[in-house]
Amino acid sequence: MKIKSDFVTNSSSSSFIVIWPCKINHLEDVTKYIKRHDFAEIIFGNAIGQDAKKLSSRCTKNFIYELESGYVHAIKDRWHYEKDFCKRQGVTMNDIWDNPYWRELCQQECEILHIEGIKKFIKNFIEETEKGYVYYFEYADEDGGIFTELEHKNNWGGLPHIRISRH
Repeated sequence: MKIKSDFVTNSSSSSFIVIWPCKINHLEDVTKYIKRHDFAEIIFGNAIGQDAKKLSSRCTKNFIYELESGYVHAIKDRWHYEKDFCKRQGVTMNDIWDNPYWRELCQQECEILHIEGIKKFIKNFIEETEKGYVYYFEYADEDGGIFTELEHKNNWGGLPHIRISRH
């Protein structure tokens, strides 16, 4: 048996869709909401090159793309639908994994339900948020220190945002 005795990494990253009430043009546009100055400087540096768009239903396609690529706590993961599928079809999880027909059928249905859940979540998010400018950020704990905090803490000062976890 091999035993790993040196450093083992379990790096992760998270993307954030953050709705800012104005376009970010100056550091002060960030420090109004982000009180920790070192965070604000990094966020400002990441935002200043972006071509922020006004929040609208036209954002849905980009949001779907982002949300499909990770896990969002408020949205059922596609694999959560398997249990319901098994119950409806009268099959077990073993049937799904052992039989290509059931596996394909289950994967297709779960994917459709997952996308429907994402679309509903996005529609509600846009309606509840109403207005602002869309910014995208990504931080990883493998970058260490402050970037770990940016990834894992709620740093958005009450601004509407979606965290997409990629652990």
